[in-house]
Amino acid sequence: MTRIVQCAICSGPKKENLMLLGRNICKDCEKGLVQSSVDDWCYPMYLEKMKEIVKPADIKETSLR
Repeated sequence: MTRIVQCAICSGPKKENLMLLGRNICKDCEKGLVQSSVDDWCYPMYLEKMKEIVKPADIKETSLR
């Protein structure tokens, strides 16, 4: 059975694809990440989203207070 989960990059409900530290990255965002270069307009967005994924949970909780 295919699970539908939220993508950590685009926040859309997508089929489970690439799980990174317990977070799903959909097929479209995975393709965008792999094919983007530092000169692309979307590169800074991908960079920030990846930082959010790999940031330890205790730092995320502290920043929310």
